Amino acid sequence: MTDAGTASCQPGLDAVELDAIEGVRDFGRALTRLRQRAGLSVRDVSAASGIALSTLSGYFAGTHLPAVGQELRLSRLLTACRVGASEQEGWHEVWHRLRDAARSAHPDNRAVREPRSVRPQATGPVPAEAPSPRAAARSRLVGVPAPAPRSETAAGGRAGRALLRSIRPPLARLSHEPVVRGRDGLVGRLATALGTASTPRVHVLCGLAGVGKSTVALTLARAAVAHGAQVWWVGADSAAATADAMYALAAELGASRNQLEHSSLPDLVWRLLSAQRRPWLLVVDGADDTDDVLAPGGGRVVDGTGWVRPVSGMQGMVLVTTRDGRTWRHPGPSGPARGAWFDAHLVAPLARGDAARVLLELAPRGGGPAEALALAERLGGLPLELRLAGGVLAAAARVPIDFADAETPRTFADYAASLDRGGDPSALAAPHRSAPMGRSWRLSLDMLERCGLQAARPLLHLAACLAPGPFPWTRVLRPDVLAGSPLFPGLGALSLCELVDALVDLGFVTRHREGDTELLTLPSPVRRLFRDTTEVRTRLADYFELLTRLLMVAFAEYEARDPAAWPGLEVLAGQEQAALDLVDDLGGGTGAPAVPDDLLLPVRLATCHRRVSGRLREAERICTDALPKSRRLLGPDHPDVLALEHELGRIRLGCGDAARAVRELRAVLDARVRVLGQTDPDTLTTQHYLARALLALGRVQEAHVWFARTLAARTRILGPGHQDTLATRHDLGLVLLEQGRYTVAAEILRTVLAERTVLLGADHPATLVTRQHLTRLVVETHGPDSARDAYREPASECTRVLGNAHPYAPGPRRALDEPTGAPDGAALPRTRHRGDSSGEPGRPPHPAGSNG
Repeated sequence: MTDAGTASCQPGLDAVELDAIEGVRDFGRALTRLRQRAGLSVRDVSAASGIALSTLSGYFAGTHLPAVGQELRLSRLLTACRVGASEQEGWHEVWHRLRDAARSAHPDNRAVREPRSVRPQATGPVPAEAPSPRAAARSRLVGVPAPAPRSETAAGGRAGRALLRSIRPPLARLSHEPVVRGRDGLVGRLATALGTASTPRVHVLCGLAGVGKSTVALTLARAAVAHGAQVWWVGADSAAATADAMYALAAELGASRNQLEHSSLPDLVWRLLSAQRRPWLLVVDGADDTDDVLAPGGGRVVDGTGWVRPVSGMQGMVLVTTRDGRTWRHPGPSGPARGAWFDAHLVAPLARGDAARVLLELAPRGGGPAEALALAERLGGLPLELRLAGGVLAAAARVPIDFADAETPRTFADYAASLDRGGDPSALAAPHRSAPMGRSWRLSLDMLERCGLQAARPLLHLAACLAPGPFPWTRVLRPDVLAGSPLFPGLGALSLCELVDALVDLGFVTRHREGDTELLTLPSPVRRLFRDTTEVRTRLADYFELLTRLLMVAFAEYEARDPAAWPGLEVLAGQEQAALDLVDDLGGGTGAPAVPDDLLLPVRLATCHRRVSGRLREAERICTDALPKSRRLLGPDHPDVLALEHELGRIRLGCGDAARAVRELRAVLDARVRVLGQTDPDTLTTQHYLARALLALGRVQEAHVWFARTLAARTRILGPGHQDTLATRHDLGLVLLEQGRYTVAAEILRTVLAERTVLLGADHPATLVTRQHLTRLVVETHGPDSARDAYREPASECTRVLGNAHPYAPGPRRALDEPTGAPDGAALPRTRHRGDSSGEPGRPPHPAGSNG
């Protein structure tokens, strides 16, 4: 190279011979030589050119070229490798030549080579053909000898031709696989289509790698053979392999040498297939790079002019298996849809029961049905993962117990525990089988990037950072929030929808509806593969900050204490700790990212929602799970950690453990006084609930002192009409009720009821609580004979607003069935028996603090 920019290149590397570049791999090797000569890493080139690292890796590896219309990208790449402007023109000429070759009828100059003889021809040797100058130059580039001269055999065939793959269906494979389960409906529909005059006659099985598409195809092929149909199996893992298989198919169907040599091979194959009079089935397996493999000449497979076409007549059927559901999806709001000449079927993972039966069949000594079900769910129902797990456990069962080691799982539970520790137990018995599945998934993402969907990979990583299980993607993956992250700069709503469609089409996620909400789910193996990765770890701060922001926006839309918001919070259930878990799992050490504001807001809202909706044990589980991680990440005195500890104290009180609630709330109060100050609204909230816990223990006078102190402070700081002030006035009325001061208690409770009705509404839980305690006051002052009439309306209102399962609802309903009034232990006995049933489930957070 002659440009000044090459002065720092590494010595000892020869110049690149552009004439020696004959294919995509040669182009990649030549680019690699440029990069090495410049002394650059792939990451250096990415930084200098602005081209994504994963895209560059494909160029240097020789798996693909810059696409049509990306001349500027190639120029940036060459400039980054210090190729001067005068030399870049030659590189562009080579690139155009290779792109033109890819659009020809024989991709990569390898799809269909010289015609194969199908009839004996004249005998006698043909003079040997010397290597071409281009082949000799290519041998110098790649460092291997030039190909040996070719000669024609006496039979007229090509002596140098590689052996073609068989086009017989590999039915023997089924004898080594577990019984096919969970596919009866799909196989039945395909078999019916094959044996009847139904249309369309082309069917496409789409789905994630390892989901069992090829097994379904083999099952159908076996049934077709049993019914006397001709069956051909084309392995379509590359354009060359597909063309070779179609060449063999044409020869088997009776094509002449002249036809093979002078006809369009796709046209010839389909003329011969259309002439068949016997039933036939053509399986095209593994056509993942769909257009490249099935549309020679640079077209589109859905145009119906490539290797897969509309079937004329009713004798034949074509079945395609592919990870690429996107190509076969027609424009519309849903996934793979019915087309004019083909029908696409999304092959989903197995249901839990079917997956568990596969495990029990493969590893009968691995455990019982319950353990198998748990592991099947952990593996996402993917048949390949199930076979790997079953193989490991079956192999371990054959190892004498004296030779067993702690690293080798022997039961379903052991296998699941190994996965939980971040291990890959499938590699113990099948390292050559588990790795390719991950590679095939990454190749699918490479395909999306070549289609211009560069954000598909980070979106899949982001989805893997969420908690397991379905999530409402339109509420969590907000385009405006995503666009503000360096992971998705400028991403718009339409682009996001296209990305989600593409991931669904490739089987990386499944999509279903519950009511008006559309949910996405990542299979467990996909989540496991794309969560703890180098890509996430190196950009953990970006993923952590973005995930925290997304969850905060999603949860903050709902007021946890308002029953009208509960359905929205239900669909977010389980995601509240996703950001906390992400940094706790992956952010250890000195490189832990900075903690965004409001990290614990989703946890606090989810806990509050469970508590006020009566699911106290769920609320307790969320708190006890989140608190240790929160203390490690934020410190024990962080205000948000103290707010979560306050919430846990309230939950203890609601569960009836008032003594423990007193201890824990005293500790929170001391910490809040120290950190926030005596008069902070959050401090006063803990002070209020400490008084309530004391009242529940029967320490009425002590509770009276704390309530009076809190009421004075809240009136002064928040105002007499604030709902927190109303809550303290309400509970002070309960103290008076406990002391038998019914007149004063009734006056306070009636005033609070009127103000709560105006402020919160008649159906708000806090308003209902006040009405219930006024009902109790009527019963205690007028005798048990008044109970039935007094409780009838509160019972109806509680059931209507809160539902039958809420702890506030059963007491009034049971009182209607008791002839003598409220039964002992109902929802409305004296306060010391009820715990946290008497006050303020309806307060939203105060602007000045969390209010616990």
